[in-house]
Amino acid sequence: MKARAKVMKHIPPLVFGALAPLLPKETIAAAGGIFPFHFNGSDRRFGRFNVHVLPHGGMGAMANEDGHPPVAYPHNSTVTPVEIAELRSPVLILSKRLLIDSGGPGKQRGGLGVEYILKCVAEQPITLTIRPDLLRNPAPGLFGGLPGAPGAVFLNGERLERFIPITFKPGDMCVLQVPGGGGYGPPRERDPELVRADVRNGYVSAEAAGIVYGVDV
Repeated sequence: MKARAKVMKHIPPLVFGALAPLLPKETIAAAGGIFPFHFNGSDRRFGRFNVHVLPHGGMGAMANEDGHPPVAYPHNSTVTPVEIAELRSPVLILSKRLLIDSGGPGKQRGGLGVEYILKCVAEQPITLTIRPDLLRNPAPGLFGGLPGAPGAVFLNGERLERFIPITFKPGDMCVLQVPGGGGYGPPRERDPELVRADVRNGYVSAEAAGIVYGVDV
């Protein structure tokens, strides 16, 4: 199922990219990818466990609307709640938050990506498997909109480039940064009041507001 969902995620940018010159108001910029991860093993407190989580990236922006925050698209999968993952396995999800500046800048801003911070609290090593997306080629924007932030994975502070199953040891920390969606239209055409609202809401940094959008906050 996860492999099918990852392929589906890359079809809309191809289709909408081809249709954009003909139907500019009906198209949508590319969405951030999906970062399926799961951990499995055996633990005295949890027994044999196998927990899957399917985080989504930010949505791409449209002609008249910002991209939505992380949501299933175009498939209808759901994300395992943090409480369920922690109840069923010896892994703590220390943080799950939107990533500032991860939405592609544009007249309409792309949806933000999301960051997970995982900590292994097992009594012995377990296995963590990650299938990331858009690590080198972020979700592109449309009509002058900029790409969303690319994805990234860090294990104990070291950036990972190869994704064979990981031996996740007690005390290990893993950070997953799921990509943001692409923007729509030139960033300098964004309403300055929307940029200021993005800064107040923690979606865009004050620095990016000035450099990318040309708005003094």
